[in-house]
Amino acid sequence: MMRYKAGLIWFTLLIATPVLAIPYEDDLMRGEGELILEGVIIRGNWNITDDSILDMLKWEVGDPFDETALAQGQTRLEASELFREVELSTRRGSEPGSIIVIVRVREKRLPYIDWFEARQYPESYSLNIFELETYTKDRRNHLKSELRLTEPWMGLYLDYTYALSTSSPLRLYLNTQAGNQTWNVYPTKKREGFDFNLNRLGGGAGLQYTSATFGKIRLGADVWYTNVGDEPIYYKNLHDDDYDPIDSRDQIPPQLREVHDTNWTGVNLTITKDKRDSELYPHDGSLIYIPIYAATDSYADQQFVRVMVDARKYFPMGSGSTLALRARGGLIEGEAPFYQRFSIVKGSGMRGIEHGWADPPFGGTRMFQASFELRKPLTGSRPNSFISLLLFAEAGANWNDDPKAYPSDPDYSEPVSTIGWGLSFRLPVVGPLAMHVSYPMLAPGDADGLHVQVDLGMAF
Repeated sequence: MMRYKAGLIWFTLLIATPVLAIPYEDDLMRGEGELILEGVIIRGNWNITDDSILDMLKWEVGDPFDETALAQGQTRLEASELFREVELSTRRGSEPGSIIVIVRVREKRLPYIDWFEARQYPESYSLNIFELETYTKDRRNHLKSELRLTEPWMGLYLDYTYALSTSSPLRLYLNTQAGNQTWNVYPTKKREGFDFNLNRLGGGAGLQYTSATFGKIRLGADVWYTNVGDEPIYYKNLHDDDYDPIDSRDQIPPQLREVHDTNWTGVNLTITKDKRDSELYPHDGSLIYIPIYAATDSYADQQFVRVMVDARKYFPMGSGSTLALRARGGLIEGEAPFYQRFSIVKGSGMRGIEHGWADPPFGGTRMFQASFELRKPLTGSRPNSFISLLLFAEAGANWNDDPKAYPSDPDYSEPVSTIGWGLSFRLPVVGPLAMHVSYPMLAPGDADGLHVQVDLGMAF
């Protein structure tokens, strides 16, 4: 066991170190000293004028120019929410010490309506049945609507933002969500379990600020109402995997019995710095996602604070191969409901182990995970080739201070680790479909054995 733990610590440090050290990506301007902006060439715009784009960039020909100015310009264009793609590149000017910037954009043709769109959010993959995006003529009012099939909440999402000025990185936002999820407790053999639905309705408001240094920052307040659905709660007995409806809520554990109705009011701070070159098939760049949430339940007089940090880095390699690294951790203080607690298996989580062996029955309040994956195209030399080979290794732990529900439950604070391989297929509409074959290297005894699973979307 000590040999496994030493190897796990080394593995986690090896992965976490390069993930958190995310340098600026453009090396063309390094070591050039002070440069002078000679000109800006704009390509790809069809409705938004060159002058409007130059106003957003806030660059002046003849001014000193450096990496910071380049990054700030790209951030301002992305923050406008007028473009689907923004790419900035540089070339030497006609005079020594001068530089020309080429701006390539792909405008959003709004109003934009799409059916069955695959998305890879920081939390998980989603197949959106419907998407609508539009703005007013002055482009300061922006509305986006999505109908998601995703974990943890499936439902309708609405997000509205208002720019304080046409070139301002500061916006007001309003959002709302009506969703549903299925919760499964003890999804492993030889143990009792419960299966039921949760409904959620709520929304929030606040400020959104976008900067080159920190990415997109949202600070606001929200209110969420959650209850157990009218459908019956199902019970799985110890002898088989069949679920039968129960007659009374008194038959279920207190952690589930007490969440019949909850009304959480909270304050949230979310930082998202997404520099991935692709949402579904990232090959280069990085993603940092930090959601912080503090809430209180007026019904039960409960409070909690939830903090998570998720960092990912993608290194391009030859022939379209990608080295993908990830490290994440989380902490909850207070009395958080089970659906706000952590999982290291659900969503974009670990492969190779059933979440009943890696996640406590009612979720974790302490969590860490580290992942390594090598993606090698087998058909062609592009990251989104039709078939790609996946080689991966993962380690993590997710635990809480709850007493054991069953004496046979494992010690969830003990790390688990898995290794495996897989094949990813690029399919129309749904995007990546991956088959993973993995084996637990460090796990409770009953979790040993080959594990095969099929997932939509890349693991991260």
